[in-house]
Amino acid sequence: TAQPCLCSSNATRLPEGSWDSHFHVIDPVRFPPLPDAAYKPGTHTVWENSVFEHSIGCDHVVMVQPSIYGTDNTLLVESLKAYGPERARGVVVFDVENTTAAQLAEWNRVGVRGVRINLQSINATESVDELERTLKAHAEAVKPFDWVLQLYAPMELIPSIETFVPTLGVRIVFDHFGDPKMPQPIEDPQKL
Repeated sequence: TAQPCLCSSNATRLPEGSWDSHFHVIDPVRFPPLPDAAYKPGTHTVWENSVFEHSIGCDHVVMVQPSIYGTDNTLLVESLKAYGPERARGVVVFDVENTTAAQLAEWNRVGVRGVRINLQSINATESVDELERTLKAHAEAVKPFDWVLQLYAPMELIPSIETFVPTLGVRIVFDHFGDPKMPQPIEDPQKL
């Protein structure tokens, strides 16, 4: 059955200037996922996203590097260039020891405004001391560009990093709302 077009009514459109603050561009044919990727994605190209965003009246987007591509930000950067810096921003993933200030400056030029540290998708288990070192190193790298540090980690971890996060000197985003554990749905409402 045909689905109604979201663009058929002004009531379903977003306010002018709206941002989609988190989506992934995925093209497994042109950019195969890492062999050990935690999930097997479908395809979600810049074109498909642009059509959707236009249908709801969303003017701006933030593309976030998905875990399936690791530190290869090629597709994200290509996608930022397709959108242009007036419409899109990006959040990259990089190895802080092997990424130069010149590379960060180039990414900044095309619209990157953040770095993502993803512990959740890859089930990373760093000690709090290791995580502090990781966050501090990334914060120092991106501070000259005024980027945000986006942390995707389980909500239970947040209290353990509370003492040093304010000292990082950058804005922090807790990805996916801190990935809270949601209550399981009740099978039978009559059992209440």
